[in-house]
Amino acid sequence: MANEKKVKATESVESTTTAEVSATTEKRLVVEREKFIAKDGREMWGYAVHGKVRGRDTKVDFNAYDQGGYEVLDMVFDIKPTADLLMREESMTDGDTGEIRKYTIYEVKNIDEDGDEISCRIKPARDSDKSILAYLLKKLNRQTA
Repeated sequence: MANEKKVKATESVESTTTAEVSATTEKRLVVEREKFIAKDGREMWGYAVHGKVRGRDTKVDFNAYDQGGYEVLDMVFDIKPTADLLMREESMTDGDTGEIRKYTIYEVKNIDEDGDEISCRIKPARDSDKSILAYLLKKLNRQTA
């Protein structure tokens, strides 16, 4: 089944930062898979984190990082309908200028019945989704402090 985007947030967040993991088991962002009907009538899956921003229900939509990722996302979400959102900062150096560029890696993961982890890289669907996600993370971090 073809997949698309969407992810859901609950009052929980697990985030990894470069070499340090700052996670709590009670507070993490959770990605949910939701079925929707495309304009052409096909059933597809979307992935989203749901939350509240200033009293409004909102969501942060996610897509697979690459086209082949939708098959892996199916495997991740076949285990259960939600998955933990993992985030980590990475950087790379431009070979020509030596400029260091930082970026965020987003992944979802689940652990199967044998205890094996399966994960898949995802990306926010739009720049506005990054803004909403940043806000949700600030609120979540404030609650856990």
